Amino acid sequence: MDVDLLTMVVLQSGIGTAGVEMSETLVKSGRSGILNTAYDFSCAFVDRNFSTLSTSGGGLPFHLNSIDLVPRAIAAKYGADMHEGDIFACNDSYMGNTHCADITMVSPVVIEGETVGYCCVRAHMADIGFPTPTTYDRQCRDYYAEGLTLPGVRVQHDFRDIPEVIEILKANIRSPEMFYGDYLAIVAALRVGQKRVGELCRKYGVETFARFSAQLQRYGERMAREAIRGLPAGTVTKELMYEPLPLIGYPDGFPVRATVTVDPLAEKVLIDVTDNEDNIPMGLNLSEGVLLACARQAVFAALGPDVPRVNG
Repeated sequence: MDVDLLTMVVLQSGIGTAGVEMSETLVKSGRSGILNTAYDFSCAFVDRNFSTLSTSGGGLPFHLNSIDLVPRAIAAKYGADMHEGDIFACNDSYMGNTHCADITMVSPVVIEGETVGYCCVRAHMADIGFPTPTTYDRQCRDYYAEGLTLPGVRVQHDFRDIPEVIEILKANIRSPEMFYGDYLAIVAALRVGQKRVGELCRKYGVETFARFSAQLQRYGERMAREAIRGLPAGTVTKELMYEPLPLIGYPDGFPVRATVTVDPLAEKVLIDVTDNEDNIPMGLNLSEGVLLACARQAVFAALGPDVPRVNG
């Protein structure tokens, strides 16, 4: 059965408000200027089917448009061993993260023993164990030169830090207290999100919340299909030149290519980036999360603001 329109609006607004409160928590309690001044973070809620429901808390499109990859990877890793009070941290690009300095922290929202979804925060850390005091270096020769990798590790259990994990993090970061202050701000944001989503589920029921989530994804799909039908048909190929890289054989610039095909009748947009150079031994290669997020953002921009930013 469909959820009535009024309940749909109330639940969607409630999820959006939870995201806003998460963001406000980060801004007000973040230790570093990256969080409390530059706002280099994003908050989202992903349902139990790993479909993004809300990105209303503000943030960066390349953070949010693929943030669902991380809770999906963490759930695949831990299975049933995810509990209320747990928090997991991931900055591994091979698990759907953007880049090493962005930590994505995920907490399951559990109501009466049932997981209804995942609160997510992706935030840029001031230091993550990079060989030099920075978080970017195009001279990196391989993945291991980018800093400490967190492959979806559990950092809190039963609402408490796991001390050994926190000690490892602090020991590998130049500004351990700044890091830990930002870490606590992220934890606080996640707990706020858990509380607000939990309140909605308890008030309206877990089953109603699940039907709302599925219905919102279907609505998003219908709106996207309708918007694509209004686009002009055609195929466009573009090539842009990144800055010259003479040391690896690109003195005139590194080429980046994409082909976009719009088929309004089939209600599809295809972005093809396979006609590109192989990965290069420098810190310029894109992760799956960044590439997918940027491709989705290009489509969202063309479809207009009325299409919900959900996986549907």
